[in-house]
Amino acid sequence: MRRSFRVAVLMVFWCGSAFGGDLETFTLPAPSPGDGIYYGNIQAALPGVNWSTLDRLYVPAGHWAALLLGNLPSRDPSRPLVITNSGGQVKVGGLGATSHAITLQGGSNWRLTGRWDPLDQTGDEAFPGHAGGYANSSGTYGFFIDDAFETTGDSGLVVGSFATDFEVDFVEITRVGFAGALFKTDNQGEAHMSNVRFHDNYVHDTGSEGLYFGSTQSAPQHKFPGLKIYNNRILRAGTELIQVGQVGRGSEIHHNVFLFGALDWKNPFQNFQDNGGQFGVREGDVAIHHNLLIGGASSFFQFFPQLRSGDTHFPGDKVTFSENYFSHSRNFGIYLHQNDLMNTELVMSDNWFREINFHYTELDPGANDSNTVILTFNPDLPMVFTDNTWSGPQGLLPDNPSPNISETGSLNGSFSPVTFMDSGFPSDFDYHRLEIWTDVDINGMAVHYEVGDYVVDNGQPGGGTLYRCVQANTDRPPSANPSFWTAQQPFPDDLRLHPTSPFQGFGLLDAADGIFFDGFESGSTSAW
Repeated sequence: MRRSFRVAVLMVFWCGSAFGGDLETFTLPAPSPGDGIYYGNIQAALPGVNWSTLDRLYVPAGHWAALLLGNLPSRDPSRPLVITNSGGQVKVGGLGATSHAITLQGGSNWRLTGRWDPLDQTGDEAFPGHAGGYANSSGTYGFFIDDAFETTGDSGLVVGSFATDFEVDFVEITRVGFAGALFKTDNQGEAHMSNVRFHDNYVHDTGSEGLYFGSTQSAPQHKFPGLKIYNNRILRAGTELIQVGQVGRGSEIHHNVFLFGALDWKNPFQNFQDNGGQFGVREGDVAIHHNLLIGGASSFFQFFPQLRSGDTHFPGDKVTFSENYFSHSRNFGIYLHQNDLMNTELVMSDNWFREINFHYTELDPGANDSNTVILTFNPDLPMVFTDNTWSGPQGLLPDNPSPNISETGSLNGSFSPVTFMDSGFPSDFDYHRLEIWTDVDINGMAVHYEVGDYVVDNGQPGGGTLYRCVQANTDRPPSANPSFWTAQQPFPDDLRLHPTSPFQGFGLLDAADGIFFDGFESGSTSAW
């Protein structure tokens, strides 16, 4: 039985662990209902806690305005600090706080988890997240961030202030005005975020990025080596589903479902924020594989080589995109930007591209279709394209590619789409028909909707409802015009592949086959 302490006198308890030895635990005092939990310097605020040996830091269940844990300890990797919910669900946001929902600052070798594990004494049985089933799992995670779109510039889970070597799992993040998860320490080139693991999380319906890891600003910025992102659902983002920058050696992004990116493509917060994803890489030995990415506007993703002085490059270094499934772009497929990465080679192999359909005449009648899956004008970075398949009339690469490009085994032909267990839409749904409702586009022109269009209404505050257009209209806000729009049921978001679907082995690692973990968890195993 877990014991906790909630009065002003500091006490720390030890509990037996299923993996051997006793656990040293402390439960944060609960604030008044609706208030936040704020520790700008948690070590100074709680000096009676032995921050070098504490095993479990419990956050009391309740609905809190915000959670700030600053100056987290730097721990030995053999004894990490686990931060988890106690006594039920920790729900954060939507109570008027003008801040990010959860902010974690500093430290190393800590883990934030909402995973229910009675043996490891984490989480709560009533809030198992997708371990209790993927379908309709929203609201069932131990940590649940829901800001109800109260602010436009704040994010859900923010980690910075020189934090490194940490893990986040079984957290749900929704209805935040900016990024779902924002990990970086801006303008600190001497910092680093090494060996970050982000897995088994559910991020959906964000005003801007789903994930925003690593700075996209000019140097000096810190590196992000050893980044692992896997088995996540990242869904319905206003701009990019995933934006990672400064990525370093040993990083891997695999077995995720990225669905419905750039939904705010007609009126994003900033021009050119309309891709499915962005990948900025500083060093080789980076692998991006077995992901499903469905829905982008300008592109599926843009790739930025980020050459920085002082980085180490070895002969044979590679950045590899392999066995990924890409579908539904409104312009072209991929843009590979200028710059070299010294000895590094870009390899794209066994990827699949479909439903690239030009839509930008909706914003500019004079817009031109490049009629190409992959665009690049980079004359320096060695690029190898092998055994990629695409459907549609486009060419895979521009005509007369430069000598740094090698292409073999490509196939242009039709193939069947993936089929999910229960996305809320049929398998042949045209994912172009869903976007975020707006009255005017980025050019100030009125936006028109046709019967059968779907929109997510992210009106401030309290948005996130799905509507279907039943009568063509212009400037008819869905919530106020039921004769033009019909509210739909919430998305079930069971995005495991159906057993009959093609591309088995892509996307989520099915919990029925055992949830795969990485990192600190006692007795944990990893399939990769």
